Amino acid sequence: MFQDLLVRISQEVVRRLFRIEVQSEAEIERLKQRKGTDFSEGRGSSQVGPQGEAPVKQKTVKNIDPKVGRNDLCPCGSGKKYKKCCLLKSGADVSA
Repeated sequence: MFQDLLVRISQEVVRRLFRIEVQSEAEIERLKQRKGTDFSEGRGSSQVGPQGEAPVKQKTVKNIDPKVGRNDLCPCGSGKKYKKCCLLKSGADVSA
């Protein structure tokens, strides 16, 4: 089974390599103008503004209230555990 997996991976890699189309710099520039987007080379998640301006800085989300654990007492003052009281009301994911 492992050998079969290796063969299938090799075949998939070769199949994808044969489907690659090399484009000239002029073709890439034409595509940039047509789509109106800025293609960046390299890796990473650099985000570029609408007209190719400097990268857009994302703001960090900060929570004001302390994090309440599922088994902590509910902050509403009912005396119940949070998971049995307000967690269900908040609509949070309770599958954990």
